[in-house]
Amino acid sequence: MASNDVRNGRKARASSPSDSGLYGTLRRFWQKSYASDYLGFVLLLAAYIVIKLTGEPFHQLFRLDDPRIGFPHAEVERVAVRTSRIYIAMRWEEGGSANEAVL
Repeated sequence: MASNDVRNGRKARASSPSDSGLYGTLRRFWQKSYASDYLGFVLLLAAYIVIKLTGEPFHQLFRLDDPRIGFPHAEVERVAVRTSRIYIAMRWEEGGSANEAVL
């Protein structure tokens, strides 16, 4: 039979020198397993470890709670607490949630 005949649902493969021996075994293993995923994971893990051990950390230029760059709260309230509660209650009755009313 010719090498292109179908036997048991599979195509017959021509035996080539690259399909036999250690090279062919490793090639089939690489194609039919998750070896490439494991190798990629190991490389990423190694890069992470090298960066952690040798890299210098980034020094923070500012802090979010720095009062020199923060906007101060209003000294005098523009809307009284009682008025804002009434507004929230009206919005609540309309079907809006409390989070929408805070806008």
